[in-house]
Amino acid sequence: MKNKKIFMVLVIALAVITGLFMINRFKTPQTQKTKSIPQTQMWTCGMHPSVVSDKPGKCPLCGMDLIPKGEPKAHEERKIIYYRNPMDARLTSPTPMKDTMGMDYIPVYEDEATQKDVKEEVYYGCGVGKFGCCPSCDEKKEGAECICGGHKFVISAEGGGAKMVCPICKHELKELTKEEAAAVVPEAVGSLSLNKTQVELSGIVTAPVKKVKVFKEIRAVGKIAYDPELNVAQEEFIIALDTLEKVGKSPDSDVIARAKDLVEKSKVRLKISGMSDEQIKELEEGRAVQRSLILTEDKAWVYADIYEYELGWIKEGLPATVTAQAYPGEEFKGVIKAVSPIIDPNTRTAKVRLEIDNPEKKLKLEMFVDVFIEVSLREEVLAVPREAILDTGTRKIVWVDKGEGNFEAREIKTGAEGVSLIDNQKIKVFPVLSGLLEGEYVVTKGNFLLDSQSQLTGGMSVLWGGAQEIKGEGESQPKEEAPAKTQHRH
Repeated sequence: MKNKKIFMVLVIALAVITGLFMINRFKTPQTQKTKSIPQTQMWTCGMHPSVVSDKPGKCPLCGMDLIPKGEPKAHEERKIIYYRNPMDARLTSPTPMKDTMGMDYIPVYEDEATQKDVKEEVYYGCGVGKFGCCPSCDEKKEGAECICGGHKFVISAEGGGAKMVCPICKHELKELTKEEAAAVVPEAVGSLSLNKTQVELSGIVTAPVKKVKVFKEIRAVGKIAYDPELNVAQEEFIIALDTLEKVGKSPDSDVIARAKDLVEKSKVRLKISGMSDEQIKELEEGRAVQRSLILTEDKAWVYADIYEYELGWIKEGLPATVTAQAYPGEEFKGVIKAVSPIIDPNTRTAKVRLEIDNPEKKLKLEMFVDVFIEVSLREEVLAVPREAILDTGTRKIVWVDKGEGNFEAREIKTGAEGVSLIDNQKIKVFPVLSGLLEGEYVVTKGNFLLDSQSQLTGGMSVLWGGAQEIKGEGESQPKEEAPAKTQHRH
């Protein structure tokens, strides 16, 4: 019995020792494992969470910068100075925020701020409006404004400005102060940065901003004039002039006043009918009505309808060419004599009157003809292809290629659309009045993609507001909503 009790005590003791051994066995490796694994920073892609790396880099799927996955303890004591957009380092915020795709802005710490995310541009230019910037201006009085406008040519570069020259006057460029550069460098309304892969995939094509000869080809349908009413109005004007001469020495002042009034009213009727002041003066001096308005003569009058948006190119004295289906291959030369002061409200056109040579009296009254007018600007002007312009209806935007994947959106002012001969091809272009500099490159293909990418990276579309700014009659101006977060550029 005594031996049995001793055996039981030994079994219990053995069980306790075994239990303690097992507990210690499982606990010790875990403790050792915790101590053996150092705390490291892991990086992931905001678009593809499955991508994880132990060091910074690019996402192999989309090419975006990897962002920190959590924060190591070492960062808890580091000072955060601002937050930046994960896809565009130039878009920053003083507080944590998300971009339009819901991606978190990346914190930038104080010890990282010494590395600039964006290189500061150095500008070089010629003259900037000062006297004596080129030989053509040296003869002007000192202090007067340079006749070449100071060659408003500005480029940005990291160095080498002393070796660069103005492409206009070939004078050496000088480094500009911030104030001088701001006076000539157009202001941007947006910006975007893409990596090399994104640029290649977007298929972006650019074209240089340069001076070219711009002309306009205007085609219109015309008709050989048969206008007995105008013929009668001309006769009445001549009769009024003759009457005024006959009563000019009359002692009755009322008679003279009525005669003068008749002349003025007849002149107004001719203007409303489309005759120019020069034509009316010729009629007054020659006292001969234009019989070609009712009979076929060696000179024919052609009435052509020009659309409202093309009237800026039309002027009296411009040459024109007329063709008729009745005479294939033949051209009839003429000149614009008058432009009607009235716009047809139904067709939004103005009637243009042309005097055309009519050899052998081939052109018959009321015959339909095709009218061709080619207008050319006197001097070469800065111009961009039509494809480069994003038109919101209230403003025109272009994307400027700044190099190394950086793009800048600009609002520009343009003249009327025209045509230019570039590389022996007729290209539709817009003369640039402001917003661009000679030598810059604008995006002609892929500009809509850039605008879309600008929104995806946390920026605002440069086309935003186009529809908002066009309001119907009687609509009130909507109140501007305060943005939830303010973005700052560093």
